[in-house]
Amino acid sequence: MLSIKELSFQYQNKLIFENAQVEFHDTSLVCFHGKSGCGKTTLLKILTFDLMLDSGIIQYNHENISQDNAQDFLFNHVTYIDQGGTCFHNMTLYQHFEFYAKLHGIMLDEMLIEKYLKLVRLESINLKKYPSYLSTGQRKRFILAVGLMIGKDILLVDEPTASLDSANKKELIQTLKEVSKHCLVICTSHDDQLLSHADEIYEIKDYAFVQEKKNCLMSQILSSKKELKPNQIKYFKYKNRKLKSLYICLLIFCCAFSFLIPFVINLNANLLNNVKKQQNTIQSTGLIFYKLTDIRGKGFGISNSDFLLARDLEAISNIDGVKSIVPHYYILDGKSREKNGSMQWIDHDGTKHQKSYYWPELSKKYSIDYFADIAIVSYAPEQNIMIDGKKIEGIYIDEYFQEILGETISGYEKLSLNFSFPVKYVASIDSSDSQFYSERFEDHELTLDIDGVLPDNIYSDTNGGEVRDRNYVRIYMPVNQVQNLLKQYAQDKRVYNDPKEYLILCEDGKKDQVKMDIENMNELYQARYQIEGIQISTHTQSSSQYLVIFICGTMVLCFAILSYYYLYSRKKEITILRHEGLEKEIKNYLIRDYWYICIFSFIATTVSCVCFMLMFQYEDIEMIKFCLYWGLASVLIIIFIMIMGYHGICLLTKRKKL
Repeated sequence: MLSIKELSFQYQNKLIFENAQVEFHDTSLVCFHGKSGCGKTTLLKILTFDLMLDSGIIQYNHENISQDNAQDFLFNHVTYIDQGGTCFHNMTLYQHFEFYAKLHGIMLDEMLIEKYLKLVRLESINLKKYPSYLSTGQRKRFILAVGLMIGKDILLVDEPTASLDSANKKELIQTLKEVSKHCLVICTSHDDQLLSHADEIYEIKDYAFVQEKKNCLMSQILSSKKELKPNQIKYFKYKNRKLKSLYICLLIFCCAFSFLIPFVINLNANLLNNVKKQQNTIQSTGLIFYKLTDIRGKGFGISNSDFLLARDLEAISNIDGVKSIVPHYYILDGKSREKNGSMQWIDHDGTKHQKSYYWPELSKKYSIDYFADIAIVSYAPEQNIMIDGKKIEGIYIDEYFQEILGETISGYEKLSLNFSFPVKYVASIDSSDSQFYSERFEDHELTLDIDGVLPDNIYSDTNGGEVRDRNYVRIYMPVNQVQNLLKQYAQDKRVYNDPKEYLILCEDGKKDQVKMDIENMNELYQARYQIEGIQISTHTQSSSQYLVIFICGTMVLCFAILSYYYLYSRKKEITILRHEGLEKEIKNYLIRDYWYICIFSFIATTVSCVCFMLMFQYEDIEMIKFCLYWGLASVLIIIFIMIMGYHGICLLTKRKKL
């Protein structure tokens, strides 16, 4: 016996029931009718515990039913059919019978299915089809057949004859009438044809149940059915074509996700490691070669260095590890800058600005007025000097020069200044009757197109620290342009044809040995390290990190959208499972899908790890760091998958408050 006592309920401050009471017999067809909004559907939602009572008692066989035992009550006693005859869209008709049979421990066979389909007049349907194959009336009768097979004793039907034609309506009413001989059938309806076949009729008005009809022949049997618990079900396999496609997409995406993200992270780490090694290698390939004056005889010398002969260069080129020998020019302005001297900065629009040589930073640091001197430094194309991954071409100034100018340089500006160039060598005799040569300088107006700023950490040559101490700022020019500039003003071809220094570029890892071989070859030969480098790490690191963030962010967003859509597509399943008393089992059913995804993701990330190791097996990578990176990325991905899945499931299964 099912009974409701002192039922009170209001929805959004609207009173629906107040101290309403009703009692049902075990076998009967009971109909509730009333005006729209009076509470017909609300009554069924209260009986299925979709809505919580404000006050009142629901009893079944003299036992109070509350939230604590509601799921057991629904599982063992209640079948609910809504207006649309909602079935599991993820199961075929046969799988409906299979699922419920396994859930309730029923031995299923074709004769059993045929028995209950015949009872509801659906014996000719194709069980391999999905519920969408049936009409609304047929679906309602199909759910009846499944409920009867389980042996539930309460059938709740919301507007059973709604949207049915006369033939289907008649079929369904006859089925409900027949079923009511074996269980309690509670319907909500305003259909006169259904009401005429009811054993009991109640009108919902004035917030209560008013009885209009009662058949005295109704039986009252105390159910002795044993209370059961749901059996464990492999719910994972119950998916229709749409869900299978979505799940396969989710699985493939997750495998790609697990493969790609650790791969990109480790590729990025390996790239940066290679960049660092490359930068360190390139920074150590430059040697500045020069020859000391032979003080044992009358030699040529300027500033303690001698002219280099062809045989000197040939001897150096034959040393193992030498890649190329390039002239190297370091031209120091032949005059000191005075307080009133100035240069001219010309913007890209032609605007001219007078600039002083005054150096604020050094002046402030030493509390003495400092005025910058200028040095022109050559660089060779073979050095592959780069800024932000692009090889430099043209004329550049250093950071200190830009600081003195106080201008932002975009690459379309000009610099005009007076520069004192060496034009010839003049022979002189010292006190020891040794001949030596000194440089003679001439002032010339120099106008240069400035292409940018070259920081010291990209390319620098401090000439043993001497230049900075003498307040020099630098202009960097390609070696051929420096030669042409010298040739333009020189009166002696040795000024541009016979540089005192050459840049030696060495093979990777051989710079130290080349330096030793040069200095061991001749006691007059000297080689100093040049501070140079290619600033690709900053650009490469930032670009690769942005790429990693973009790929990870995009994949996380796509996975979240795909995952939530997949779960949202199962919303109707969750509602049915809840009505079947499986609220506790729902999360376990759905989370199992994500466990399988995690397993495949683990396989994918393992495969990607092996692929990466095979791909870079000949590279010098730090395997311990590599494995740590990979393991951490993989663990984070699997944790992320489970968090996303659990969060989505919790959102979907959470009961909404009124």
